[in-house]
Amino acid sequence: MAEQINTEELKENISQRSTWLRLLYIILLAVIFTITEFIIGVVVVIQFGFVLLSGKTNDDLKQFGDALSRYVFDMLRYLTFNSDELVFPFAEWDYGPSAPKKTASAPAKKKSTRKKAHRRS
Repeated sequence: MAEQINTEELKENISQRSTWLRLLYIILLAVIFTITEFIIGVVVVIQFGFVLLSGKTNDDLKQFGDALSRYVFDMLRYLTFNSDELVFPFAEWDYGPSAPKKTASAPAKKKSTRKKAHRRS
């Protein structure tokens, strides 16, 4: 049987500023995600061109593609509510070659410089 909706709790949830702020971040990051998808597609095509013409990958493009893929991973974690850590441009860009890498199964434990969006527990 469906749970009864507590109207007081519902009013409180709807009036939470942090919830509406997160919606704004979600909309902006969704737009950024779409742009990033296009950029990744361009990187893939150019990298394929390097392999086709020279038989080797371009190291700079590999690093850039790696940084973008980690950025998209973190962005999607925020968009799907699996993380409260905001990503660039609302936090520092920490996806350079020396930045610690995270894996899907075990995110790296590090002190983050990213802002966290407030969420009611």
